[in-house]
Amino acid sequence: MIKKILKSGIMAAVLVFGMVWTGCTNPAANIDSWSPVTDFSQLIGTWDGSYNLLPISFEQFYTSLTGEDYSNDLQAEYGNIIVNRSMIFSISFSINADTQDKMEAINESATTVFSGGNIEADNVWQDICDLMINNHHPNAVPNPSNYSFTEPMDLPAQPLTDENIAELLDGTYQINQAGNMIKISGGVIMADTDEVYMTLQ
Repeated sequence: MIKKILKSGIMAAVLVFGMVWTGCTNPAANIDSWSPVTDFSQLIGTWDGSYNLLPISFEQFYTSLTGEDYSNDLQAEYGNIIVNRSMIFSISFSINADTQDKMEAINESATTVFSGGNIEADNVWQDICDLMINNHHPNAVPNPSNYSFTEPMDLPAQPLTDENIAELLDGTYQINQAGNMIKISGGVIMADTDEVYMTLQ
């Protein structure tokens, strides 16, 4: 479910990279009226959304990724590189025709961009590539033209538990009057933001 995925699936990116959430704005959503999601049937379909993370220093990135201390030698090598990260995701809710289980699947893609500091120095980009691959991110695809990685982090369809469904319907998630947009309030998956919006496809 949304909360479980954003806290255990997407949220895993935050735990790995030590980042703080900041939500994507959606000015058009301000004209909608909102009410709590009260029944799973309101969620059936595929919902797309996105969000950004606050920039962090390369030192924060490195220590969160490796669990190691950041030495003076590393600071001299990398300089004051800044790390930005963004995520796009698609969540599908359905009911299994055979078992009647309420199901959820997620497709998401994370982009991490490195800038400033010594990013253009000899071997620095290759060292970052090796750092990613050697620390549980073998599927990250490097793009040397802008010093970024794109990484899919998908979860296949799986049944939702009663606890999952209860969390979905606890009032945290709001749906608009047309039934084609969901708003997730701050404090659930984010530290310093307002809302994240998902649009029905």
